[in-house]
Amino acid sequence: MNAIIGKIKDEFSGLRKNIEYTEKLKNSSGLMKEDLEYFRSLPKRILDYKTIIISLYGILENSIDKLCAEYLECLEKRILEYDFLSDIFRDNHFNYSIELINKILEKRHKKYDNIDKFDVLTNLYICIKQNEGYKINKYAFNINTGNIGHKKICDIFSLVDINIRAELGKRNSPSKNSELSYEWIENLVERRNNVAHGNEVEIMNYTALNPMIDFIEKYLIDIAEILNDNLSKLVFAYSFNKSAKLNVCKTYPTDIIEIEDGKDLNLSMQDKVLIKQPSGFFFTANIIDMRECENNNITIRLNKNIRNNFEFCIC
Repeated sequence: MNAIIGKIKDEFSGLRKNIEYTEKLKNSSGLMKEDLEYFRSLPKRILDYKTIIISLYGILENSIDKLCAEYLECLEKRILEYDFLSDIFRDNHFNYSIELINKILEKRHKKYDNIDKFDVLTNLYICIKQNEGYKINKYAFNINTGNIGHKKICDIFSLVDINIRAELGKRNSPSKNSELSYEWIENLVERRNNVAHGNEVEIMNYTALNPMIDFIEKYLIDIAEILNDNLSKLVFAYSFNKSAKLNVCKTYPTDIIEIEDGKDLNLSMQDKVLIKQPSGFFFTANIIDMRECENNNITIRLNKNIRNNFEFCIC
């Protein structure tokens, strides 16, 4: 996910540099008079505006597609058993895989020309029957057509059991303040449609466009970080579910636990401890000290505060 965040930042950096370069040309003293007049003319301003709007919308749509696909690929690699994924995810994957097959059979959508219906069926069969070594039908989660506004983006990620709207609201970002923030996206969609359909356009100057550009960049990075956080939670939960729990017989405030028969575990200072709170929140801790007890027990000191109602396992 970090690689996609880097690409998103590069895309917006390139867009801003293009705008800056265009503005410099308008005020350049090195241009011939007729060139300078053209760069300052209304037709050129309209063309520049259309280019920015189409480019900005393209970044938005392409980034959402890549983020969704990357998230699903990470699930395949890091959650090794399909049954561990939520009921909502698995139900949607089944239903929309069937819809994807119907789209392929219709032969009306070019973006499905290279997808084999038998591959979709095979993937679905392995998910249901074999559980391990599964492959998700990624196109199944983005088979709707039309403009990719904020509502549709929320709908796409709800299919993979992530409430993007709620998660955005929790973050310290421009999207936190109110639903009005998302009007930048709906505004972009409307302006993109006007440009694409050849309608008369209302030009926004660069000063007015900057807040839209800034918001959409932050919006996409927020979504990427939300997906990353959600993936980490799932991986922690999966690891905890598959690992042997430490038999903690005593905790000492606020960072020491005594492990029954801990000597048999052959722990080292390089090991990490995965910790589950009663709320279901997971976090990891490093072992910073380890001592043997008189019996077969050991005590370990962690670099995080813990409580006696936490559960522990080795990562």
